[in-house]
Amino acid sequence: MKGLFRVEYDSPRVREDIDAWPVEFRLLKQLLEARQRAGLAQEDGALGMGTTRSAISRLQGSNKHLPALSTRRRYADVLGCDVQIQPVPRSPQFVAAESSFNAAQQPWAPPPPAASGA
Repeated sequence: MKGLFRVEYDSPRVREDIDAWPVEFRLLKQLLEARQRAGLAQEDGALGMGTTRSAISRLQGSNKHLPALSTRRRYADVLGCDVQIQPVPRSPQFVAAESSFNAAQQPWAPPPPAASGA
């Protein structure tokens, strides 16, 4: 049964799915690729982090558990990489749709503007 759930990352269908994954899972995939590019085995990453190979396997292969950002940064450091996180503006259509949705879900109305003393 070993390898039954192995993901074929080179498959075009899987690549499309990965692009739709939340950023956290894409980061884990990028860390796996960085380890492979560096020519390191999971054992090498484990030694560098002071953990076990099975912990590295879980870090790279989990599609349910998200390791802490500090863990991912430590792993990236072992691989000779930095992790960069930056906000990216959403498309105007998405912002307008999200704003309408949030307004419909808002159970309270904002207070009226304060009257200026005339």
